[in-house]
Amino acid sequence: MADEEKSVRAGGSNESLLSNRPFVIGLLFAATVVLGFTNIVGVVLAYVFRGREHEAWEASHFRYLIATFWLAFVPLVIAYVSFISLFLLTNNAIWGLLVFPVIIAAFVHSMVRTIMSMMKSNIRQPMPNPNSWTI
Repeated sequence: MADEEKSVRAGGSNESLLSNRPFVIGLLFAATVVLGFTNIVGVVLAYVFRGREHEAWEASHFRYLIATFWLAFVPLVIAYVSFISLFLLTNNAIWGLLVFPVIIAAFVHSMVRTIMSMMKSNIRQPMPNPNSWTI
């Protein structure tokens, strides 16, 4: 019993991880790797949860995860549009080699930020700098 009380005081909880809303959003972001566009569901949930009543530590996670989505989405759209337009103009697939590093960088950045949020939300601590573009 004493160990359980220490866990709760240290930020842990006996609640299910699925009741941890930022963690669920992080799972949806991470599931994008396998399932496709679950990050869109995640960002919609983040916007919805941000407008509802929530614990103080959750607010920083919602801001952080929304920023994570946009920091990945915008470069990916620019990269895809650039590739398609350059490919159509030149009919040369070499442009894919120039766009590929942007796609990889956006993916890695997004996944690292998602994992950071999931780790902090698991112990119910706020994100230290939710408005940052860096990790």
